[in-house]
Amino acid sequence: MLQYSGYLKYRCHLFDMENNMREYIPLVLFIFS
Repeated sequence: MLQYSGYLKYRCHLFDMENNMREYIPLVLFIFS
């Protein structure tokens, strides 16, 4: 059970990072283009 909750937390963390990347990539491209 502990392993499972750790896995869920890890997945949520990855999902948040992915969402943040989607927001930041256009900004970064705009700045460096």
